Amino acid sequence: MTTFHWDRSVGRWSDQRGTNRLDSGAFFYDVYETSDGGYMAVGCIEPKFYEEFRAVLGLVGPKWDSAQTDVASWPERKEDLTALFRTRTRDEWCEVFDGVDACVTPVLALDEVSTHAHNRRRGLIREFGDGLVPGVAPRLSRTPGAVAARPEGGSVS
Repeated sequence: MTTFHWDRSVGRWSDQRGTNRLDSGAFFYDVYETSDGGYMAVGCIEPKFYEEFRAVLGLVGPKWDSAQTDVASWPERKEDLTALFRTRTRDEWCEVFDGVDACVTPVLALDEVSTHAHNRRRGLIREFGDGLVPGVAPRLSRTPGAVAARPEGGSVS
């Protein structure tokens, strides 16, 4: 909660929902619907990621140069991005941002989590018994941990 208390103490936090950086108020930290009904999550808060985001999408010119700090412009920039993300499918946007360090990712359905390439590489979902379970977190180098028992109360899927 430190961030929220700090933002409030310096006048950067409003109790009005949907007007702050981290509560869907900021265009650079939100979820956008794609043309196929999928969603892309955008979280390019830090300048490095925001600049990559802008570069990939061709967001150039004065209205984008100071937009990240110009809170009054956020609703209009959000409208711009809403329209832009609706021009392609979720998979097409994944291709656009593949290998780009811009903090843009697909929003996955629960059934997609275990097959997503990133999650497979990281071993985030493990087979256990007749189903799938989240891997142990955190994974430590000397004591990585392992799934040892089925959760109480039902099947694993």
